[in-house]
Amino acid sequence: MRREGAATGGLMSAAVLRLDGMRGVRVRCTAGTAWLTEDGSARDVVLMPGDEHVVQGAGLVLVVGLPACGLLLWRQTASAPEAVRLD
Repeated sequence: MRREGAATGGLMSAAVLRLDGMRGVRVRCTAGTAWLTEDGSARDVVLMPGDEHVVQGAGLVLVVGLPACGLLLWRQTASAPEAVRLD
């Protein structure tokens, strides 16, 4: 599912995507498997294609591709999805 205003990307096996200050951002796995851990959370999240997770905290979030995965990231606002910058 493609979302207008969503950042797209992919992770190779064992590559790590670091997200910081992303509270409220939705992370959707579009291919492969993604392992996600949030600073301060007692549990990790495994995303399969079609699964999504909303980042709860404002701290560091690590996303690892297992073995490789495709991702969509966006922040849903009241009116429309908002683009997420990954630079």
